[in-house]
Amino acid sequence: MRNLVSIFALAVLIVTSLTSCFDPEPGELIARCFLNDRERSCVVMVYGSNGKQIQEVSTDSNGVGYIEALVPDTYTLKFKDISGNMNPAVATVKLVSGASLPVNIELNNEDGMPNS
Repeated sequence: MRNLVSIFALAVLIVTSLTSCFDPEPGELIARCFLNDRERSCVVMVYGSNGKQIQEVSTDSNGVGYIEALVPDTYTLKFKDISGNMNPAVATVKLVSGASLPVNIELNNEDGMPNS
């Protein structure tokens, strides 16, 4: 009986360790936002392929925002200024396991996004 329990415990350990070997490695998106070819601070909203918002990241004064710990998927990025006004720019990117993917976005000031 003790040998049977030991074999069962070993089998569970092997299956558990093999399962974790196949977990996708998280990746990141590095968003760089520009307005009229100048770096621009904004808020990046991240949506998964299911259409649900999963993250919201503010970029720094150089327009760079790091969106981390993302599983492989196709993501849609939407943008708003720091006052919360939506920008019409949209980016769709496919992230693979373990990737660090730069995404350059030219914001659009048609909807009154200030130039400064």
